[in-house]
Amino acid sequence: MKRSHFIRGSLKRFRLIILVLFSLISSIKGFGQNLPLPNNPDSLLQVANDLAFNEKTEEARVICNQILVSYPEYHDAAILMGRTYAWESRFDEARKYILPVLDQDPMHKEAIYAMIDVSMWSGSFEEAIKYIDLALLQTPASVPLLIRKAQALIGLGKEDQAALILNQVLDIDPSNKEAIELLNSLNINKLKNRLTLGYHGDYFEDGSPWHLGYLEYARRTKAVGTLIGRVNYARKFDRDGVQFEVDAYPIITSGTYLYLNAGYSPDDLFPTTRFGFEVFQSLPLSFEVSAGFRMLNYVHNDLMVLTGSVSKYYKKYYFSFRPYFTFASTGGDSQAYYLTARRYFTSTDHHLTLIIGTGFSADDGPLMQGDRYNIERNKAMLYYQQKLSPRFLIRAGMGYQQYSDGIWGDKVSAEIAISYLF
Repeated sequence: MKRSHFIRGSLKRFRLIILVLFSLISSIKGFGQNLPLPNNPDSLLQVANDLAFNEKTEEARVICNQILVSYPEYHDAAILMGRTYAWESRFDEARKYILPVLDQDPMHKEAIYAMIDVSMWSGSFEEAIKYIDLALLQTPASVPLLIRKAQALIGLGKEDQAALILNQVLDIDPSNKEAIELLNSLNINKLKNRLTLGYHGDYFEDGSPWHLGYLEYARRTKAVGTLIGRVNYARKFDRDGVQFEVDAYPIITSGTYLYLNAGYSPDDLFPTTRFGFEVFQSLPLSFEVSAGFRMLNYVHNDLMVLTGSVSKYYKKYYFSFRPYFTFASTGGDSQAYYLTARRYFTSTDHHLTLIIGTGFSADDGPLMQGDRYNIERNKAMLYYQQKLSPRFLIRAGMGYQQYSDGIWGDKVSAEIAISYLF
């Protein structure tokens, strides 16, 4: 067994030596003619990769150069050549090989990422941001890219802008320790706070409209992650009601965090008390799953809602599926299923979101009461969000809901909210 391993290892080393010698000989100045390369240069590039990552950069560059002599458009060889120079802090030589690739293909992903590394390692942070922004055009919700942009902004002394980017990261992944540590290292209290004023209205074919206004204060903390306090004010059936809520997103470990909710209302337009618990777990390939429950205690009915989600980030898109299963102390049970699709534009704060669903959940209808939790309906909502300035964010939405039993007729919903970061 040991003898066979030795023989195979010796043959592998022999093949590698032959390839390196072949490349060295064929690149010598004055050599009569270039020896033929394989029809597919991928195998030779793999040898160059192995050499480069084993710190044999000179040998790797010889092979890359020979590939480029016969295949000038073979961009992977040029990028590897540039990276080997960057590893040795020879940044101008690195740019010499990588930039021509981008001249031919401005959106070449590997070349863009290589230039991000070259720019960051050389301290050229303005240049780094230029290429990071190019990469973000392809994947606006990429957490690693957003963190690198924040690092570049910190390098330029633009801590306020870096804090905004890091807050975007934590909106995507509240458990991201690197973003938390960077945000805490800035030693500034500003831009960890968000104040939101919002309105939601339901307008029925038959019956008077329902109105909900809310004021929300959110702060990122070390102890419990993001902490949110909210006051809801409702008016329907010519009656008023108020509700007080607290949300928290404590971090368990990297990739794992919780959603916690508690609420109280002295008015029967809302549940007297409500509690929520959900655990979120990041998975490979930009997936996230969650599972949890909500408890809503009304004057005449108590509801237990089981829920969960499966979510996926893909390039400029985010998709999520969430079911609700409601069990009541009085009356029958109900279920609902919602699908969310989001398209990001220039940043994670700039997006268009479509929510479609069937069935009804009391947790999704803040103005519903305990005796209206199991109404059959179909729902579609469209939201648009964009920053008005680095500190102001606006969100607006419109939707339509179709009720099968015709209690109020179908309804149109409208929503608008404005947030201030400080």
